[in-house]
Amino acid sequence: MSDWQKVLKDESISTLEELRSYVAERFGEEVAEREIDVAALQPAFDNFQMRITRESLSQIREVGDANWNQFIPTVQELEIVDGVIDSLDEDGDSPVPNITHRYPDRALFLVSPVCASYCRFCTLRRKVGDPEKISLKE
Repeated sequence: MSDWQKVLKDESISTLEELRSYVAERFGEEVAEREIDVAALQPAFDNFQMRITRESLSQIREVGDANWNQFIPTVQELEIVDGVIDSLDEDGDSPVPNITHRYPDRALFLVSPVCASYCRFCTLRRKVGDPEKISLKE
């Protein structure tokens, strides 16, 4: 197993309970209680994968900074604007599965259902983490 694989497997936070414990240790129990309400966040966690390396977490300076917002789940993630799950119509710009071709000189290839860290704002979050939605066999 290479170093990066070990980091992803053994040194990443991937459950709400681990995240809450980390936040309590780093920012205090009061912040963890206020910001990481496991019961309230569970639906977002159930719908969208979460994995954060400890290195990425170490870059967070305070609650609500850019790094916090990039990786820490919120209940707002479940809000669907105008009932559209694929707000950029990436599926509509997909001539074949796992390729988005919106512009004549560019294409986006979805080569893996796995990310090192799952960004909370990612437009592909509806697919990542689910091998059924990004198949390597096609």
